[in-house]
Amino acid sequence: MSPSYYGIYRPPTQPQPLLTITAPADAKVGDMANFTVVGRARQEARLIERIAQPLTLFGSAHNDRMHLRFSTQSRAVVAEPLDCRLETTAKEFTSTIGGTINIPVTVHRRADLKRDISISVDGPTLAAGTGWRTPLALKPDQNQVMLPLTINPEIRPGTYGIVVSRAWAADIRAGRPGPCTPIILLHVRAKGK
Repeated sequence: MSPSYYGIYRPPTQPQPLLTITAPADAKVGDMANFTVVGRARQEARLIERIAQPLTLFGSAHNDRMHLRFSTQSRAVVAEPLDCRLETTAKEFTSTIGGTINIPVTVHRRADLKRDISISVDGPTLAAGTGWRTPLALKPDQNQVMLPLTINPEIRPGTYGIVVSRAWAADIRAGRPGPCTPIILLHVRAKGK
């Protein structure tokens, strides 16, 4: 393969993100879907829209040393679950800084999985790690839990997208986010508001 065919592409304002997509429970292994990532922001009355350039990742390289090539489209394919699928009935929470919410989680394990599974809450952070709480280990016979999340006193008021996910190493070189729930909106208010 020619060296000009691949490269390490550096977007001008963001790190190179990987996208984890969780398929619906009834999706069949091998099903494919094309998708487009569109970013939108409003600046006063002006709508700014950018369409992400699809890239193909060669192998399972580190996030800071990904070998990519331009692609004509983004495509997802349904694969066997790593070890479980996570569900929640929660769609939205409102809390104050320092407050605690409890997220209902159901873990659907693969039939052959007879070991502990750790789950966590992930969301946007200023660092490479995405964890909002330490992982919680669930025993092999524990498939439902109310996962507590205490809102970090250092977080600013605002709305955040969080997910409950299969815990993974916080160091980006040691793992990738595993299965996760759909995004849960978390509205954080200042104390006393």
